Amino acid sequence: MTEISLEVALPLIAWSRLWNFEIPEADAEDAWQQLDLPHQYGEYASEIFSTFALVGTDIAIATNQNAEQVNTHLAASCEQLDLDWTVVPLPAQQLSAICEITAYAIEREENVLARDLVKTHLLPWCEVAERLLSREESALVFMVDDFAQDLVNVVDHLPSET
Repeated sequence: MTEISLEVALPLIAWSRLWNFEIPEADAEDAWQQLDLPHQYGEYASEIFSTFALVGTDIAIATNQNAEQVNTHLAASCEQLDLDWTVVPLPAQQLSAICEITAYAIEREENVLARDLVKTHLLPWCEVAERLLSREESALVFMVDDFAQDLVNVVDHLPSET
């Protein structure tokens, strides 16, 4: 992994931890700090869970994509990366899992795949989440905005070949 790849992938790993509601709060707090989000994670923890449970972190459901097509695309992505997702306790279509798969694609310098995952699944989720949170006047819109900006940075900073 190049230094640029590591720099691009690290925020995705931190976001993966924040979108995984099964991890210990201390790990979520660490991710929050790595992302340089405002205040402390604990101030938002319960609101994050309830809010993003409303938005949904299942990409297919949240973005109204065909679940079978999403699963097929993610299975092909995992196969391309030689990942065996069957041993992971999260469904591959979960927001957290797609962040992990994308970070791994960056690590493996599979830039076309990483870009595709961001544009096909992650950015559309951000659009849906931002629309819903804005309508609800949620204080957590900043999280989705920061996540979307990090995703745009991923796309902008990946070398175009590969």
